[in-house]
Amino acid sequence: MNSKTLILTSTINISPIKSLKITNAEQRFCEYKKSLKKWLLNQNVFNKIIFVENSGFNLDNLAQYVDNLVHEKEIQFVSFISDDDSNNKDLGFGELESIDRAINSSKSNIDYFFKCTGRVYIKNITKLKLNNYDIQCNLNRNLVYTNSVFFGCSSDIYKKYLYPKMLENVINNNHIEQGLAMGIHNAILNGAKWSPIYPIPYIDGYSGTKGNHYMKRYPAPIRLLINLTNYIHYKDSKTSYKDG
Repeated sequence: MNSKTLILTSTINISPIKSLKITNAEQRFCEYKKSLKKWLLNQNVFNKIIFVENSGFNLDNLAQYVDNLVHEKEIQFVSFISDDDSNNKDLGFGELESIDRAINSSKSNIDYFFKCTGRVYIKNITKLKLNNYDIQCNLNRNLVYTNSVFFGCSSDIYKKYLYPKMLENVINNNHIEQGLAMGIHNAILNGAKWSPIYPIPYIDGYSGTKGNHYMKRYPAPIRLLINLTNYIHYKDSKTSYKDG
């Protein structure tokens, strides 16, 4: 698969109205810094990275830190203040605006991107069977929910089908993960190509909402079962598209 753009979303200064477990700005900054270092040094899947921060935090120190690392990645920093995020309990507004800012602020056109929560690193990123389908995302809970921490999408498909449903759900006080699932189904109905991400991404980091490690719900036996299921589906779905 050709190299794609990676968008890392972040919120360092958390609004006091948010119901989160990890709110300390210094702790969050250190986690973002640690994960960004891994994205720069430990993988070559993504050679272009956009780090976007939606609380207006000054990223000069982070940029200087990155400049001192030995890497060959193209890195861009975007910082802005999302009023919609700071004035709402839901995190979805800031997340959506961050993705939009990253796409529109990019120094070059972004035809396809992967989005990842900035405080985490996908430990098995080099082992994932990423492809060129319009949407790459894992659905769960009877196909009505997604893992929105890490997913890939064509920019056009995102803008036309995913973003509207995600925003609609957030406005209606529903989870952004549900909106992403609805957007994926809508895109498929209109001819978009979707595939799961196989094997299951190992999300190395802690949930800001619950405070637990993301993989606590997925011990090794569960990951093995999910990977087997996705493998069977992935092998079957490859026959559906000529470019599979």
